[in-house]
Amino acid sequence: MTVRLLTNIGRLWTGTEVWSNAAIITHEDKIAWVGPASELPRSLPGVIDDIVDVDHVENLNGGLVTPGLIDAHTHPVYAGNRWAEIAMRSNGSSANEIAAASAHQVPTASM
Repeated sequence: MTVRLLTNIGRLWTGTEVWSNAAIITHEDKIAWVGPASELPRSLPGVIDDIVDVDHVENLNGGLVTPGLIDAHTHPVYAGNRWAEIAMRSNGSSANEIAAASAHQVPTASM
């Protein structure tokens, strides 16, 4: 049995939100628990009797983590609201139509 504890996660993207100061426990390369480090359980039935007995602890040094199956074709941090783009995609707009509409909505920075 291999139980790993990933600690000091600065930002954890859940697929719907970003948590700060999170931790993850994995068991046999599957996620067994995810949550705020302050809520780390002392034990997990069927996984580990006492958290101090984990096989491996890894400090992620405040990094960004995206556990589980996350759509790799999107970005967890956007520079603004993209609801208009989602609506256009849902209504069948082409990539060129979406790009043209976005060009009119986002001001460009001059250097």
